[in-house]
Amino acid sequence: MDSMDKHKKLAFDQLHEGVQILDRELQFLYVNNVTEKHGRKTLEELRGKKMIECFPDLEETEMYQLLLQTLEDGKHRKMENKFYYEDKSFKWFELHFEPHDEGILIRSFDISDRKRLESQYYHSQKLDALGQLSAEVAHDFNNKLAILALNCELLQREEQNQERINQIISHMKLAIEQSSAMTKRLLAFGRNSVIEPKICDLNKILEDNIESMSRLIGDKIKIEFSAEEKLGHIRIDHSQLDQIFMNLCVNSRDAMSHGGVITIRTQNVFLDQPYTMNHVQIESGDYVLISFSDNGTGIEEEHLERIFEPFYTTKEAGLGTGLGLATIHGIVKQAGGQIWVYSEVGVGTTFKIYFPMVRGDSKVAQIQRQTNERINSQEFKILIVDDNEFLRNAISEMLKGMGHQTLLAQNAKRAIELFSENKIDVLLSDINMPDMNGDELASILRDRDSKLKVILMTGYAGPKLDIGDNVAILEKPFFSRDIELALAKILN
Repeated sequence: MDSMDKHKKLAFDQLHEGVQILDRELQFLYVNNVTEKHGRKTLEELRGKKMIECFPDLEETEMYQLLLQTLEDGKHRKMENKFYYEDKSFKWFELHFEPHDEGILIRSFDISDRKRLESQYYHSQKLDALGQLSAEVAHDFNNKLAILALNCELLQREEQNQERINQIISHMKLAIEQSSAMTKRLLAFGRNSVIEPKICDLNKILEDNIESMSRLIGDKIKIEFSAEEKLGHIRIDHSQLDQIFMNLCVNSRDAMSHGGVITIRTQNVFLDQPYTMNHVQIESGDYVLISFSDNGTGIEEEHLERIFEPFYTTKEAGLGTGLGLATIHGIVKQAGGQIWVYSEVGVGTTFKIYFPMVRGDSKVAQIQRQTNERINSQEFKILIVDDNEFLRNAISEMLKGMGHQTLLAQNAKRAIELFSENKIDVLLSDINMPDMNGDELASILRDRDSKLKVILMTGYAGPKLDIGDNVAILEKPFFSRDIELALAKILN
């Protein structure tokens, strides 16, 4: 190491942050002792080598792309990076990329402790929100049960009027569907599992949420909803949308202590190149825009630049964690979108969220078409396994009406016996059973017949199961069309 190197290394080693200097080919020139600890590699191991030689698979990461962009345009960039070591452990680092005479300079800060604290706060916030959401769901759910109870009595009294009977049944089915959606929403919001993005109709989800949002913000605040009729679809986890709506409504409520109006609008927009040149974080193209506006106290300009930072809050001590907007920002970015805030003190605040528009037919629509073509023209032998006798029989009658043969088993042991005695095309089993779970039963039977198709029923919207191809999940409660869709999925 020459004299100049020694002086630079000595200066870097006095810092409390990691410092790396790389040339324009991303070869390591200098690394201080903090970076050696961060990366668990010494300067001697790194010098003269390219970054991609020292850290495999780096080319596919966001970090590498930001490095290349900084080299190209000379702009400062910042990111949070989850860095995995060879032993599969990891740490979180805040990275700053800055142009340098010799190439690029990277400063790194270990933020692992902060990320752990954030996670604890996020969890705490979710629990608080879950308590409030549970109360809302319980209220709505009891209303739906009352509808079912009264309509059952009406149905018992009705004897001749078939039109009236059909009307009552329609009301009951609607109440069941709404109740099912509420329980799934509650379970999805509370679980700590893998996010499952799906193609969503934003208008429909907002309409379903308006009533619960109104109760959340109280009687003094009115919600006005303006929806574009033929709104494009977006791809996002449904429970995450609930979280966005709830947090934005709570923010607006807190800014309008004496009452006011929240205006929610949706529309299709095209962001052209001139627009994206002034908003570098988003690409040109078709988007679905949702805007939340209130006529509350507004946010001072000095706070706007930091409004999405974790733990940064403009509320008084004890009234906010500073995580609500940070959570929204993370969800939107994860969905490939962007969020901006506009505010004026004494006038109000508007949050605009742009989600990429999903083109083409949804998977559900494709499956529905395939259902009409294939399922109705074929007959399958289906083994139904559930410990609830009434549910087994009801499913069996429904499948027979579709033209299929059925065999019934009350538990896994009986299912294995029937499988040994018959040629089974499809296993339709509950997941949670006393003697053996449905996914375990499916694995055993598919070891005997790899062509067996599987539909697993569940009353709990938990994480996805990994038991191979030709498997569909049927969430209770369900109707005949849901069974047809599940059959179509596994028979593709």
